[in-house]
Amino acid sequence: MSDPGLGRTDPSKFLGELIGSPVRVKLYSGVEYRGDLQTIDGYMNVVLENGKEFIHGNVTRDYGDIFLRGNTVMSFVIRRQLSSLIPPKIASAKNLGSAPNAKRMQEVVSFYKKLPQGPAPAAKKPTNPLARYRAAYFDGDNASGKPLLHLALVVLIFGYSLEYQHLKAHH
Repeated sequence: MSDPGLGRTDPSKFLGELIGSPVRVKLYSGVEYRGDLQTIDGYMNVVLENGKEFIHGNVTRDYGDIFLRGNTVMSFVIRRQLSSLIPPKIASAKNLGSAPNAKRMQEVVSFYKKLPQGPAPAAKKPTNPLARYRAAYFDGDNASGKPLLHLALVVLIFGYSLEYQHLKAHH
């Protein structure tokens, strides 16, 4: 995926050279994770060790090992230091499989491959009258103000029937 004409490099190859280095990973949700890059695969799934979760710059949790799915990652920030100029023991993407935790990472990847693909199956139609009413007037695109009108009518009818019985008893 390297294109010398445009100056593009394969990000997994670049990040593979940074294994063992401290990184910051920011997700699309705005949550940031900091830790030492442990491993990365072709789907850009990342494992951090000594990982901490930051929200708005404050530590919220200290996880230890963290697995982050590649499709949720927005950016990586690598701190440049003198120590980062010396390549770590694993310096290329092809050597990622030799890391001690590569087997664990492979198990995680195989787990995600087994998950069902495509859209979720359609929900069953409700059989309970109250559940059907809820589906008709509250759920999804059907949400409206009609239940308030129905409630007002029920209160009027119930009040009229009580008043009718009261007037009938006193005449």
